[in-house]
Amino acid sequence: MNRIRRLETQEQLGQVGQQHVSHWSNNSVINGISQTIIPAGSMGVTAIMTIVYAVERITAGLSAGGTNTVSPGATVNLYNVGGNTLTVTVSVGGEVSIAVSAGLDTYNVSLWLVWV
Repeated sequence: MNRIRRLETQEQLGQVGQQHVSHWSNNSVINGISQTIIPAGSMGVTAIMTIVYAVERITAGLSAGGTNTVSPGATVNLYNVGGNTLTVTVSVGGEVSIAVSAGLDTYNVSLWLVWV
């Protein structure tokens, strides 16, 4: 029997007015489970969010990293190789979620998020 070990952390580092900074990590982002990183509401993304990320596709031992920006109502790919895609979505209400949108792999993810 295989056991999945999951570790998720989130630390709200600061808020000045409507500017926010947060770190989020999870060593078991899997297909079929969308995970909320930032809930909609007063802490949600209202204009734009910048993501600094490091991603490891555990199943294949591949990795990716970089920066990306996303606005409410949009989705960005953090990893997209060989039919395997990991995405971050910001809803029109400002909620931020992460999901494996294609493929069956498991990912180890670390994100720094800055948003207004």
